[in-house]
Order: sequence, then C-alpha cells, then structure tokens
Amino acid sequence: AGASHIVYVSVAHPAPLMQAYVAARVEGEALVAATGIPATILRPWYVLGPGHRWPMLLLPLYALLRLLPATREALTRATPRDKVSAASAAMRGTQSRRCNRALTKEDDMSDRVRKVDYFYVMVPNTAGQAAKVLAALAAQGVNLLAFSGFPSGGKGQLDLVPEKSAALRRAAKKLKLKLSKKKSGFLLQGNDRVGAMTRTLNTLAAAKINVTAMDAVAGGGKFAAIFWVKPKKVAKTAKLLRAR
Repeated sequence: AGASHIVYVSVAHPAPLMQAYVAARVEGEALVAATGIPATILRPWYVLGPGHRWPMLLLPLYALLRLLPATREALTRATPRDKVSAASAAMRGTQSRRCNRALTKEDDMSDRVRKVDYFYVMVPNTAGQAAKVLAALAAQGVNLLAFSGFPSGGKGQLDLVPEKSAALRRAAKKLKLKLSKKKSGFLLQGNDRVGAMTRTLNTLAAAKINVTAMDAVAGGGKFAAIFWVKPKKVAKTAKLLRAR
C-alpha cells in the first residue's frame, strides 16, 4: 500500500529449462504491470548467495562463448550474477526515472490486450471486392477494429474483426454476406517503441502457447497487432495476458 516503485526479481526468459518456474515468474510480471505502479523488472539467470557459488566455475566458459557471434546474446543474458550485482542493478533502475518510465511502458502491455471476435467471408478473387464489402459495411455503421484479406482456395478471404459482433451479423444478413462461425483472437495496442512485441511473445512462449498467426502495424507513435492462438488455448491466453 502506498508503494511508489516496485522492484520485481523475475527470471531470464525464454529458457529451455524450468518452464513451470518461468511461467510463474512471467505471470508475476503481468501482475506487477497491472498495478500501474512504476516498476523495475530484473530477469537474472542465476542470483548467487552463500552456499550457492558453484555456477561461478562456469564463468571462464561463459566468457569464451560471449566472444562467439552465435552465442553472444544468449550468454550475455544468462551470465551468473551475485546478490550485490543484482541489488546494484535494482538501485540503478530505481534511481533512473527515465529508465523507469521506459520499463513501465515496456512491461505494461497486459492492460492493452483485448479479446476480440472475428469472422471471415469468401469473395471472388478479383479487383475491388474488398472495397465493395468494406463500403457496404461502413454504410451500415459497422466499425471494424481490424481487417485483413488474402487469397485462399482460388477465392479471396476477408477477415473482419468488428467492434460489435451483433452489428456485423445484422449488416451481413442485410447485405447477404455469408459470415463464418465466430472465432476468437486478441488485439494488442500501445505506444510504438523498439521491441514492442517481445514481452507479449515471450510471455506466450514461456507458457507454451503457440501463436498461429499475427499481423502488426505502427504509425503516429502507436502500434497495434492482431494475433490468434489455437481455440483450446484462448482461455489460457486471455487469463495470462489479462485480456479485457
């Protein structure tokens, strides 16, 4: 209560080992982000203390592998740290307001994840079909959160993500558009920055949730992405990302 800053010790991820532990820590990161309190997220591989010094024997090997391009990034992230180093990093993060603001933006994406319905319609794969459908839906007052189109089986498939599914269904019936059955996806929105998608994708990877498709776009300082997972993973994904 009354905390002005949170320092949360998570774990380096994604990682090939300790999947359950990583998933628990990633969920903890999401809970911290959901508080809205400025936070520093530490993701060490090892934090060493009294009686747990054996990983230090690996330091010469770590130093050698960091010289190789193929292993440099992974080994830089996974190098063992002692408690003093970890505490110093936390203090540096706390004292740097600019860094804190960047980390808060980077780790606060769960509040901008929305579970959405989507439908598709099949149309002739000829010029102007998408324009015709979109214009007709707009005339019926249907607002789309996302749209994509691509060729499929000799026809064109138009994916429609409506703000209100009932409005799309009514319009489709009036326009004689054959909608598919309702399916679920996720809409992610936020401030554009380098690596904007990495936290969400790492969270899903740590929980062994495979993203089956994704589209993303950025402009005007903002970004948005629409992505899908397998139907049996929708509920787990919504809970993990705190989708609204």
